[in-house]
Amino acid sequence: MISFHHRHFTAATLAALLLAGPLRSSASIALPPGAFTLRADSGFDSEVLSDPTGLGVVDAVDAPFASAAFDFHLSRLGPATRKSRFRTGVRASLTRYGNDGPKSDTDLRGHLSWERRIDADLLANLRAEIGRFRRADLPLFDWDFFDIEGTLTRPIGERWYGGAGGTYTLLDYPGRLIDNESGDGERDHRTDGRLFLVRRLSPTAFLEGSATWRSNASNDTLAEYDGPIMEVRTAFGRPERLRMLIYASAALRSYPSYPLFEASGDTLVQTTGHRKDTTIWFGAVSERTIRPRLSLLVDIALLHQTSNVSSFEFDQVRVTAGVRVDLWRKEASAMVAAATPPLAPVRAASGRVLFLCRAPRAGKVILVGGWNGWRADLQPMSGPDEAGIWRIEVDVPEGTWRYAFIIDGEWVKPEGAMRYEADGFGGVLGILDGGL
Repeated sequence: MISFHHRHFTAATLAALLLAGPLRSSASIALPPGAFTLRADSGFDSEVLSDPTGLGVVDAVDAPFASAAFDFHLSRLGPATRKSRFRTGVRASLTRYGNDGPKSDTDLRGHLSWERRIDADLLANLRAEIGRFRRADLPLFDWDFFDIEGTLTRPIGERWYGGAGGTYTLLDYPGRLIDNESGDGERDHRTDGRLFLVRRLSPTAFLEGSATWRSNASNDTLAEYDGPIMEVRTAFGRPERLRMLIYASAALRSYPSYPLFEASGDTLVQTTGHRKDTTIWFGAVSERTIRPRLSLLVDIALLHQTSNVSSFEFDQVRVTAGVRVDLWRKEASAMVAAATPPLAPVRAASGRVLFLCRAPRAGKVILVGGWNGWRADLQPMSGPDEAGIWRIEVDVPEGTWRYAFIIDGEWVKPEGAMRYEADGFGGVLGILDGGL
């Protein structure tokens, strides 16, 4: 029997960005972007591996649990080019179980990552993580790990992003002795290759699909496997209110060195087949912000595993509810690969119009148009972001309107307009049609 642990998603940098919370900063301390949060949870797990009899016989039991955790991380931009960023942090958690579950779990890990915007169309990410997990009185489930992951992400059109990544993970299981004479524990070397495609639905929503091939080599041949993982997930909601992440995944694993046996009379005879598992899981994570520094969280995960070895078949339900307190939070700005032109105006969900202007070296950009009387003091744009984009979302009445951008005092032809028209003074105006 294997246990299902709450998955820590290491999505593409874009996906992580889209789930970022609202901007909250400390007015009294000048610190780089980062956070220090405390979290308290309680819930129920239907498939916790434990030793309910105390006789060294591991079995799956259902058990309630309560946990407490803290997370501290910092982020810092690189030199003046602002094309790179470093992140580092630590997180730790303690979980205690009721009923016949284990006494407790402790999980400690630290991470370091580097993001580099190679150009406007390509973002590179490199992340390393190290950690350890301990289950009280059950050293069979103790493990230490080191993980390094690299991804490349680039835009495909205006709202699509694609990418590829690879991961190497070293896992040590000191309590799983493979040779009682040598005293060596199991050691696994896991490699993943991954392709992903992301559709950006809004500034805070996305849809992602990914395909991964995983291979696990081990000094215990029975633990060696390989196979594909397919996953789909979507996130939506508003950062200051309710946000949700929903995912579904399927994994196939083939264990070429794990033999199959069939009954022949009173004995078991080894066949030419080997173990094959199929795991399907669904999940939903929701977060509701009720105060500027207080959020409620609910996490539901359902797992179904089938196998041609009956002892590895099971169903699992894990439900978690809790609160998170942001003792300090200052979100970093986005570092995503920026879609190239056109930067056409877009009708937002609110009915307002979003205007974008590419001006990475500008100090001030202003939107002017017929609806605001061409006044240069009414609609200044915010920016630039790391891709050099300025933006503003404004109410524009129905109809056809001329508009332009004023960049550091100079009137500039707006990039990505639907149509253009000379302004009679040697310049060019963009035309916005009311049917946008």
